[in-house]
Amino acid sequence: MTCRALTTWAAPRILAGATFASGALLLFSGARPGAPERLAWLGRVIPLPLLEASHFAASLAGLVLLLVAQAIARRIDAAFYVSAVALAAGAIASLTKGGDFEAAAMLAVVFVALMASRRHFTRHARVFEQPLSRPWIMGVGTVVASSIWLGFFAYRDVAYTHDLWWQFAVEANAPRFLRASVVVAVVALVIAVRHLLRPVLPVRERLDEHTAADVERVVAQQPRAMANLVFVGDKSLLWNDAREAFIMYAVHGRSCVALGDPVGPADAARELVDRFLQMCHHSALTPVFYETTGERLADYADYGLAAVKIGEEAMVPLAGFSLQGARYKAAHGAQSRAA
Repeated sequence: MTCRALTTWAAPRILAGATFASGALLLFSGARPGAPERLAWLGRVIPLPLLEASHFAASLAGLVLLLVAQAIARRIDAAFYVSAVALAAGAIASLTKGGDFEAAAMLAVVFVALMASRRHFTRHARVFEQPLSRPWIMGVGTVVASSIWLGFFAYRDVAYTHDLWWQFAVEANAPRFLRASVVVAVVALVIAVRHLLRPVLPVRERLDEHTAADVERVVAQQPRAMANLVFVGDKSLLWNDAREAFIMYAVHGRSCVALGDPVGPADAARELVDRFLQMCHHSALTPVFYETTGERLADYADYGLAAVKIGEEAMVPLAGFSLQGARYKAAHGAQSRAA
């Protein structure tokens, strides 16, 4: 892997970790009491509704960062913009909810690093439609639960009453924590249930009378003969949204094997590779691209896939070709056995 490919592969993953850590920082910061002297100063310079709203905004920004961090690792452009807004909002809210300059500075560093890595985010997808893996959901749940536990531990000396929910004051840290924790927990639970109830695998579309016209249209525009192997009819098809490109694949054991490169325009093909890998990841399958071309190796390496050379290909001029003679004795015998 070249230095540039390594940077392209590593930078989004490092940023994903920093984004996840930033979200955890915002949730943990909202669970602990603010410094009394900073709150007293804020109470003199900003109105109380803004301070209350900032606490909510910081907690929700933290949850958003936890959820989009996985899409950051996948280099999805929408995740870049969502994370940038959430980091900026979290930094501002950290200042206005309790004068938390340290948290704001850390978020600002991650924001600058994200801006510097803009060129890596070239994949187009809806960020909140991306499947969250079960380990990632468990990680988000652990952070949310830990922040709530931290809050209850920090306010263990505050006697609980129903009136706490309706107390609004500069020094009312515990009520702010309760209200924000409930909102964050409910939103996180709804999102987790929504993702966990999704089907593991998409419907496996096959070549039939309903898809034949689309397949013929796409294959007719391809220069490689391998695309015609789709007409054997024994493989499943994964289409892009515009149905202008597809991947033909089959599942064998715990491996999901795509035959050849994606069939279709180059831009649509890159999108399909990402979708295929997401499908495999969400289904706990090992992705394999078999019989790929040299033109696509950089795209596969970009996703962390390793290239393995299996055999050779030869171009044989058929004019005047013959298996007769001692030189082709072995090939002639193989042909006879096959026949």
